[in-house]
Amino acid sequence: MSREKHFFFDTIFVDINKDKRYHKEKRIKKGHTKMQNIDDFIESLLVDKGIDVEPDIKEELKNEMKAKLLKEINEAAIRALSEEKAEELAKLVDNPEFTDEKLTEFIQQSGVDLTQITIDTALKFRNFYLGVGA
Repeated sequence: MSREKHFFFDTIFVDINKDKRYHKEKRIKKGHTKMQNIDDFIESLLVDKGIDVEPDIKEELKNEMKAKLLKEINEAAIRALSEEKAEELAKLVDNPEFTDEKLTEFIQQSGVDLTQITIDTALKFRNFYLGVGA
């Protein structure tokens, strides 16, 4: 890819009843967690890890973590594409008119479950960062 594309739903929604690997204090009706945007998700990781640094260092760390998580989601979504769709994407990606929005639309229409990929990738990222299951 000539330029990095980000497709992310900007929300992570986890059903605690279906996925016991993740839990939060902020529960709402019927065992669901509150929706979080990616920045809140990263912030919760830092809190859970007990990171207490200067605000500017914390902001830089959050930006690095966000970029890494988005990259991992992108890679997982691309790996989930069929061979045919991957070839189609390879042809489209270098076109300057192929925006992030068009990429997101392409992935969503490809038959890939981007929501599940986002959740699974975010959970793996969280578990790795916090050392859960290591």
